[in-house]
Amino acid sequence: MSATSALSPALQEEGRHAIAALLEALDSALGEEFAALKARDVAQLEGAIARKTGLVAELESATGKYCRNGNDLSAQWPELRELAERCAQANRVNGGTLALNRSMVSRLLDCMHGTSNQSTTYSANGRVKRREGYHRVGTV
Repeated sequence: MSATSALSPALQEEGRHAIAALLEALDSALGEEFAALKARDVAQLEGAIARKTGLVAELESATGKYCRNGNDLSAQWPELRELAERCAQANRVNGGTLALNRSMVSRLLDCMHGTSNQSTTYSANGRVKRREGYHRVGTV
């Protein structure tokens, strides 16, 4: 047995722990992002998004390097899968929260500009499509 193969299980374990740590950090960043969305704190949101983006890049690099070296994540899959699913769920919640906030701001702007809500339709993919139909609030 060569020295390289004797180190292989230790390196594999180190790689698995690194991936798990990145997933835990990503879960934390997603929690920060949610708190910022809930508080409508733009500065905190920008920081959380930057952290999340960096962690996703690191995670892609770490998993690519780990798998490229012939390692198999399937042995550790249940633990890593649970962490990844938790991150995915948090990301979906944050995306829904962001979409809701964006919709609310859009409706407020429509109201301020006097855009009629009666002219709202939906596109084939279920997104709101607005037609030009304006009236000033308080005028006839």
